[in-house]
Amino acid sequence: MVFMDIGKEEEASEAFYGGLNDIRDSSNIEKIFLDAKEIALAEETKQWETFKTNPEKLEFLRTFWKRRDPNPIDPVNQRLIEHYKRLNYARQTYSRAFKPWYDDRGALYIKLGKPERVYYGRPRQNIKENESWFYDNIKAGLFFDFVDYSGLYQLTSLFDAVDQSATVEDIVELFIERSSYNPYY
Repeated sequence: MVFMDIGKEEEASEAFYGGLNDIRDSSNIEKIFLDAKEIALAEETKQWETFKTNPEKLEFLRTFWKRRDPNPIDPVNQRLIEHYKRLNYARQTYSRAFKPWYDDRGALYIKLGKPERVYYGRPRQNIKENESWFYDNIKAGLFFDFVDYSGLYQLTSLFDAVDQSATVEDIVELFIERSSYNPYY
């Protein structure tokens, strides 16, 4: 992280891969996989669970990150660097007190990066705090809704922001607010 913070991405990549050679403690190896789990495919997670030895797990991690390197010829694994920047940002900005240390917004940020647009819902008497994230550049029309449950935002339907005592007018107003951002609403 220190190398990334000071803009030395080549050194950061070298430190990561070099560090994999020096890890002996299985709990530290597990932590590295947990850092990457948000972007792991379901098959990769299943494969990880079959490994019994540290060398198997370390080789998997090397291969995991090499597969995601957009330019394997240069010494910097840009996807690795971007992932850890996103992970750090998610833990700082969308933090929670237990693993994985970020809420659902953080998980999505790690997977897709910064949304192109964010709509912060206006909380009202019968409407919980909520946000909608829009990713137009990844795939037109891709969006996600989050609702605040006592300080912990969860990925869910925008309908879940509506209290049971809400009126039809409250619900209509909530969706009309979003309709200028996305015609789906």
